[in-house]
Amino acid sequence: MPSPIALTKERGTRPAAVRKVRLTPDADAEKPLNNTCGHKIGIKGQFHRSTGACGVLRRFAGFAQKARAMINGTKTAASLGADIERLSSRTIAAVTARLAIRFCCFAEEPDHAKHVIRRLSHFAGVEAAEVGPLPRPALPKYAALSERGARVIERCGQVLGEFNKHANWHDTDDMLAELSARLLDAMGAALEFEPREGGGLIDRAVRDDLAAAGHVGNSSLDAHDVPFDPSERGPLGILWPDGPPKWWRAAE
Repeated sequence: MPSPIALTKERGTRPAAVRKVRLTPDADAEKPLNNTCGHKIGIKGQFHRSTGACGVLRRFAGFAQKARAMINGTKTAASLGADIERLSSRTIAAVTARLAIRFCCFAEEPDHAKHVIRRLSHFAGVEAAEVGPLPRPALPKYAALSERGARVIERCGQVLGEFNKHANWHDTDDMLAELSARLLDAMGAALEFEPREGGGLIDRAVRDDLAAAGHVGNSSLDAHDVPFDPSERGPLGILWPDGPPKWWRAAE
């Protein structure tokens, strides 16, 4: 009479009585192993991709990287709060306009970005015709940065909204507090860019703007009847002291 194992091979079934089989050392060598990344390693060292733990870890790493960039950006911006609070409304308008110029290539609506820049320049005492040419929209290869870049423009627009609410043009404590908070939000969005995305260049440009604005803001140039030009011709100097990021050069 054929053995149960022989019947199993013939019929293609596996009876419960023979499901547990003791593996020999040679059989163990044939069994695929799992590494810590969720890949299966075959007997010849070949890697078989798994959609298990490895995929989850990659997705988590991407989320953690974005979250870390946002937290670091917020912390870095918070360190600028004292410098922003010392600015007058006119210097805040100029600094915000320069921030919008740097990121206008990411704007979802370029005409809206130009409007924000021109109106902020107006509140800085400069006519729209003196703002100068703006870069073209960023190339598709930088589309991954568009959401964050557009957020900077949006928050610069919120600074403009505060200016529009105060038609009397007096630097009251309440007005300056609102403007400073809005500018801090805009800078926080700008500083979310990582070093490989030009974050270091952005950080240097923002800090130079605040340092120059704080210095010039204490001079006669900050008088309400004297324009505070936000362009590179003005007292704040060039837009990118350490050179522009790749996405800016591509948009020029």
